[in-house]
Amino acid sequence: MICRVIDVDIMGDGIRCDGVILRVDSVLQTKLGKLDEFARLDGFGDWESMRDWFRKTHALPFNGDLVKWVWSPVRAVKGVSS
Repeated sequence: MICRVIDVDIMGDGIRCDGVILRVDSVLQTKLGKLDEFARLDGFGDWESMRDWFRKTHALPFNGDLVKWVWSPVRAVKGVSS
């Protein structure tokens, strides 16, 4: 397993994650879908409930770390035994 730590800012109108900004935009509803997807992956029902929870619990803007675990098979290194 490989651990990757990503800087995240949760703002009233969107998220900045690893330098990429997703903001709620009335013209670009696809971004709201991405915000909802991000929120669901963190255990919330949708973007609005996630934003409201962070606003109530931590105040906005909130800055934190997203810890992402990625499966990576271990490869044998020639000349090294376990």
